[in-house]
Amino acid sequence: MRFLGYLIVAIGAVALFWLLAGLDLPTEETPDAVEVTAVTEPAPAAKADAPEDDAAAPGPSDDASVEQNIAPAPTHSDTSPSPAASQPQGRMVELPPARNVTPKEMTQGPVAVGPTLRLPGPPPPLKPKRPKRFFRVVVSDAGTIDAGDVTIKIADVETPELNRMCTDANGKEWPCGLIARTALRRLIRIRAIECAPPAADDGATITTACKVGPLDIATWLVGRGWAKPTVDNPQLVKARDAAKAAKRGLWR
Repeated sequence: MRFLGYLIVAIGAVALFWLLAGLDLPTEETPDAVEVTAVTEPAPAAKADAPEDDAAAPGPSDDASVEQNIAPAPTHSDTSPSPAASQPQGRMVELPPARNVTPKEMTQGPVAVGPTLRLPGPPPPLKPKRPKRFFRVVVSDAGTIDAGDVTIKIADVETPELNRMCTDANGKEWPCGLIARTALRRLIRIRAIECAPPAADDGATITTACKVGPLDIATWLVGRGWAKPTVDNPQLVKARDAAKAAKRGLWR
């Protein structure tokens, strides 16, 4: 029985040896199989550029693919402008904005780059001329006032000359020019007059509208019958009709 046991063990050892020997044989061939599959893998990448006959040669196909990948780079750089060529010639100065009022959450405006040309702004608007006051005036006649260096003519009315003589309804003459001047002197007395800026100013003599306090001198003269309107002014026409109906001044 002991001999039989030794025999079984020996047979088992021999069988195990041959079993292990049989497994080693495929392992020696597997590198060739793996190497074959590794050679066939690059074939699809090189199929577009090389014939199928060259797929079995891994060396040249790999070098060609590497050269094809590197070759387009110089071609692209030749067609695209270089950074130095894209920059404008000369020294560009970036000017900071004087005042940025754009909120941060909104798109910022462009930044001015390079020299700028500042144009002159529009002229300031002309200030409206204000009425001018004259003090210590002297009435020369019913339509003329002497204000020192300036002689003022009352606008829009016609007044009698100082030496004019008028005739009333009864045919009696009377010094209408002198009486008209006296009436205006009594109105002004020693008060200042305020005159509007004249449309035309020749320096020595101006023709404009004047008033004493709130009272317009031209309207007062026409209403008292000491002047006649020269323009179609509704206020003056109304004052003339009232003086004519009441037979005042020149209408007596």
